[in-house]
Formats: sequence, structure tokens, C-alpha cells
Amino acid sequence: MSDRKELVKQMREIWARLAKNEIYFEHEITDEDLPIGTSKIGGDPDVPQGFVWPTTKNPNGSSRPIAFLMQINLAETAPFDKDNLLPKSGLLSFFYDYEDLPWGGDPEEFSGWKVLYFEDAANLTRVQTPKEVLDADANIFQESVTIGNRLSIPDPYDEIASEGNELLDEYAEEAEDEDEQEMTDLYVEIAEELGYEGEHADDEVKLFGYPVLIQNPMEEEIAEMASEMFEDVSDDPSAWTLLLQISLWQKVEGQTDRMFGDVGSVYFWIAKDDLQKKRFDRVMLQMQCY
Repeated sequence: MSDRKELVKQMREIWARLAKNEIYFEHEITDEDLPIGTSKIGGDPDVPQGFVWPTTKNPNGSSRPIAFLMQINLAETAPFDKDNLLPKSGLLSFFYDYEDLPWGGDPEEFSGWKVLYFEDAANLTRVQTPKEVLDADANIFQESVTIGNRLSIPDPYDEIASEGNELLDEYAEEAEDEDEQEMTDLYVEIAEELGYEGEHADDEVKLFGYPVLIQNPMEEEIAEMASEMFEDVSDDPSAWTLLLQISLWQKVEGQTDRMFGDVGSVYFWIAKDDLQKKRFDRVMLQMQCY
């Protein structure tokens, strides 16, 4: 295929068929005293009475607290949840072992992350991050967020993108030398031309949509491990959906930068059936970095 207009036309049709809604969060470091219960990244979490801070196990069998990662007020995300995947109210809170940075490929790492759903977001109290987390420089700095939504298309390295990739490869190979481009460059260029996100930032934070990959697609490994851990969880990769992708590179003067490995991302995955049932206790995770 050497006709660029025809290539754009076909890519428009493919992406229109595959596109999914995603809820994204623009974010910035702040020391402002944010309202209790609002969506935010890091800092100290807002929790109901009786909350027990999530812990993970040390090699010697003792326990230690893990970092508070993010809380999402579902009333704030509801206007952007076009597929009605989440409850319309409550608070969804994410915790992760920032000290050890589990990759998520081993069932023994399962205590290294936790997703909690609090149905009542009206009666919350802000609690301090445990001293053990602070002493280990394993806390996430507070960031305020602005919420929106947009259409998400598959990462060029995602298997579901193969149909479009074949067209992009064919065009790149047939193009004249002066117009020659790599497939991924063409992907970004045409995606942005058609109004999608082409070039993704190093600080991507979003619910749902397609994962922005750093390494390989994750669904198959996620489904296989989860089905071994839980008898009634499907081992079909298509039965899983990305819940949250969070990528951070936090820089605060006088503090160690916060990032997942080398400018990496943490991906929380949930079985679609569990999402409908609000079974956030069985969320799976993978971490990828450069």
C-alpha cells in the first residue's frame, strides 16, 4: 500500500471499531490541603472507621505497611464513565509496595498490592502514612488531579493491533526512500491526525482503555496466574480488563524521585465478572519499566 490517504482511511475504520473509552487523570504535585474524599494521588489516604492499613510480608515472616498510591472518588469519575463500568459513588483506593516494587508475576507477591472499595465516601477521615513507609522513602507524594475522558486505541505492540500494524508496515516498506518511516512513527503520526493519543507521556494515569505498553501484553499471564490462585476466576485473557494504569516520575526538591523502576508503569487488572460484582479484592497487577 503506497497511497497514504487510503492508509489513513483504513486506519480510521480499524481504530473506530477497536476504540474504547478511558478515564484519564492529569496530575501535579501539591502541598495543598485537599478536600477529604477527593480523587488524588499519594499523600495520606481518606478512609472509613475501622480501616486497617494494608501490609505485605517480609522474608522473615513479619509484616510491614505498603504505600498509599491513589484514591478515586467514583462520583467524580461517573460523568466520564461512558460504559458504566464502575459504581457511581464511593471511593476506590489503591496501595502498592513501593519499597520492593513487586512485578506481579508470582502469586507470593499478592500481598504487595491492595485495592479497597469504600461504598460510603461521605464519612471519611484522613490518616497518616505509617512511619515505616516514610522512613523507607516508600511513600508517594501528594498530587491533585483533573479528570477527563477520551478514546483509547491499542498500543502498536498489542496483539489486537496486528491488523492495523500490517497496513502500516506495508506502507512503510513501499514508501519512497525520502518518505520512509518506521511503523511506530507512522502509528503516532496517523493516530494524532485522527484525534487519538499518539505519543503517550511518561506520567500516564488512567482507568480502563488499552494499556500503554513498555514491555509485552499482560492479559495472558494475568489470567493464567489468577485462575491458579482463585478457582472461580477465568483463565481466558479476554475476560480481563485494565482497571488502572499509573505511571509516575515525581520530583520534589530535597527528596528522592519517585518512579516505578526506570520510568515504569504499574497496571492493575480485574476480571470483568469481578468488576460487575465489585470484587476488587482479587485485582491482579503487573509492573513494567524500561
